[in-house]
Amino acid sequence: MRRVTNRNPVTTSLMMRPSDQQPDLFSDREQMDGDQRKEAGIQSVLSSSRADEAQALADAMLYCCSAYQEFTSDHLREYLERNYPGVTVRPAAIGAAFNRAARAGDITFTGQILKAQHSSCHSRMVRVWRPALPDATK
Repeated sequence: MRRVTNRNPVTTSLMMRPSDQQPDLFSDREQMDGDQRKEAGIQSVLSSSRADEAQALADAMLYCCSAYQEFTSDHLREYLERNYPGVTVRPAAIGAAFNRAARAGDITFTGQILKAQHSSCHSRMVRVWRPALPDATK
């Protein structure tokens, strides 16, 4: 770095030369496409989930699959609030749990979209899911 003095002798600033810049930390990493980044994000959220949060989500998903023919994240949140009042479940973890269950084939998207009823969701649109039917070929 070199010091650059402005016309005003009181103010000075630092000017960076190209050799002073931080090297690119990601140049050697393989570029991921959108699906790979999404999957990495889901795994990151789920792996960083606390044990109590992960257990609560697993229980809630199992309950919703057994209790409802069709359900949304509102049903999952309702179950969590009723049965796990002391456990804070992050919204990102709820979305990741639905993605994981859908990719595992445990739930399927019905094609319906409804407004969310939970107050923190501000009436955003949520998907309607149904439990996957057991595979008859097994």
